[in-house]
Amino acid sequence: MWCGTPEHVGERFAVQVLVTQNCYLISFNGHHVDHYTHRHPYDTVRFLEVDGDLEDVLIHRSEVRGYPHRFLELAPPPHVQYDIQPMLYFADNVAEVGPLCEADSFLFSGRIDGRCQEFEISFLYENETRDVPLHIKFQFKKNHLIRNSRARKSWNREEISSPIPVHRGERFAVQVLVTSDCYLIAINGQHYAHYVHRMPFDAVAVIEVKGGVQDVQMHRNTVRDYPQSTLQRQRL
Repeated sequence: MWCGTPEHVGERFAVQVLVTQNCYLISFNGHHVDHYTHRHPYDTVRFLEVDGDLEDVLIHRSEVRGYPHRFLELAPPPHVQYDIQPMLYFADNVAEVGPLCEADSFLFSGRIDGRCQEFEISFLYENETRDVPLHIKFQFKKNHLIRNSRARKSWNREEISSPIPVHRGERFAVQVLVTSDCYLIAINGQHYAHYVHRMPFDAVAVIEVKGGVQDVQMHRNTVRDYPQSTLQRQRL
């Protein structure tokens, strides 16, 4: 939950609301701050109202491509649509990705074993302690999705969500989108959770996927316009 004073009196601001299938994603001045799960059908919205002590309010509407990405509709490959870079291959469960950048999106797909207990996706540094700025673990016995970080061989506080919308014996699709403030995580084409950065993301060098999964494939692309930085354009 994001809290604090969003803006100073007399200054310009920019708020972006991105509509996904199960929530609104909200960014402020180019930074993702929170999400709001739908309580009413979003496709019945017809009007927007802006109220309060504001001046010169402008609204821009656009379509954002790539988050959440319905990767299951494209699986199994070889045919991949949209502007997606070639597949990154895993050697001994690890793929080299080099330094991460804001707006990098990673799409993972594969099949979960029928007796899978858990599987993990880890974003790793290539330092001596193999630090982990993002660790995602699917635990099927407890029906939990766990997010965490590890620095100098010490794990931090876990973030846990339940239930997880994937099942043993089925295909899965997981998307991780890097923003300046957090990782956005979508599962099977729907936004599921976010994880605020505890360690710099730009030092990530490799991604590891291990556990009870098969035929794992990963694609990397760039998602444009979320969060959308509009303040500079407004001032021109």
